[in-house]
Amino acid sequence: MQPPPLPEQEFFTMKEASRLAQVPPHTLRYWESRFGGLRPARRSGGHRRYSRADMETVFKIKDLLWRRRMTVAG
Repeated sequence: MQPPPLPEQEFFTMKEASRLAQVPPHTLRYWESRFGGLRPARRSGGHRRYSRADMETVFKIKDLLWRRRMTVAG
């Protein structure tokens, strides 16, 4: 499964990241708590900023969990 092409920008909001990954925002927050490699930067107000590298990590996690049917513990 090929991830969708990312728009030409360096950072993405939670809403944009959620829309691109096609998962609800609460799923992204859960993955942040369970996977150490996913650590989006925080703005002064506490809002998350996902970098392009973070988005690649999100797509890898989604592929492992949804397509390859692995578990979070695995």
